[in-house]
Amino acid sequence: MQPTIVARVLTVVIALVCAIAGLALCAEGGFRLLRTYSTLDFSLSSIGIALALQVAGALLFAAAALTGLWSSAGLLSCLVLGLAAFAFAAMPNVAIALFTSIEGLPLPWFSILFQGLPQFVLLTLGAAGVAMKLQRSVGKPRKGSGTAVGHVVGLLGSPLLIIGGLLVAARGIEANYALVSRFGDGPADPRSVFLIVIGGVMLFGGVLFARWSPHGLLLPALALLVAAVISFTPALAPVVLPIMLIPPVLLNGIALTGTLVGATIAAAAVRAKSRRVARHAS
Repeated sequence: MQPTIVARVLTVVIALVCAIAGLALCAEGGFRLLRTYSTLDFSLSSIGIALALQVAGALLFAAAALTGLWSSAGLLSCLVLGLAAFAFAAMPNVAIALFTSIEGLPLPWFSILFQGLPQFVLLTLGAAGVAMKLQRSVGKPRKGSGTAVGHVVGLLGSPLLIIGGLLVAARGIEANYALVSRFGDGPADPRSVFLIVIGGVMLFGGVLFARWSPHGLLLPALALLVAAVISFTPALAPVVLPIMLIPPVLLNGIALTGTLVGATIAAAAVRAKSRRVARHAS
C-alpha cells in the first residue's frame, strides 16, 4: 500500500526537523570534543556534556531514519540537503561567502560543513530512503534480492562501500578544509573534489545495498561505534587511529552509528512488509 499524501508530508516535516536538530546537537557536541583535545581538558564534565549532546543527536538521526517505515519522502528530502552539503564541501569559496553573510551563525555550524557530518548523515538517510522506495515499488522480489547470494552481496558490499566511501570522502573534505584554513576563500582543489564525489558515490551505493540485506548496515555501524569509543580515549586514540582520522571520527562516529541503526530497522521492516504483500498478491 502506497503512503498517503498526509503521511508523506508528515514524514518530510519530522525527518527534516529531526535531521537538522540532530546536526545542531552533534555539531555542538563534536565541537566540544575537538576543543577538549586542543586544550587537553579531559575532565568528566567536559566530555560528559559533549557525549550527551552527540548521543541525543544520534537518537534524532535514528528517529529521522525510522520515518521510512511510513514513507520515503522525508528521507528523500534529506537526500536533497545532503547533496547540497556535498556541493558546499566541494566549493569552499561559495560556502564561506554564504555563511559569512549570515549574522550570528554559531561557529560549530560552519565547522561541521568541512568535517563531513552533514554530508555523511544526510546522504546516508537519503540513500536509505531510496532503498526503501525501490523496495516498495517492486511488486515482487527480483532475482537475487531474496536469495543467499543477495544477502551475501548486501552483507559484504555495504560495509566495504560505506567504510571506504567515508574514508575517501573524509580525505577530500579534510583537504578542502585545510585549503580554506590556509588560503581563505580560494578555489577548491580538483583532487579533493574528486575524492569527495567518489566517496559520496561509494557511501550512497553502500547504503543502497540495504535493499538486499539491511543487516549489512550493522557492521559499519559497529565499526564506527568502536572507533568513536577509541577516539574518546586520548591515550589510546593516537596509537590505534591515524591522527587525521581522529577529528572526523569524534564528530561523526556516534552520529553515523545512530543513523545506520535506525536505517537498518526501517529498511528491514519495509523489506519484510513488501515481501509479505508480494506473497499474498501472488
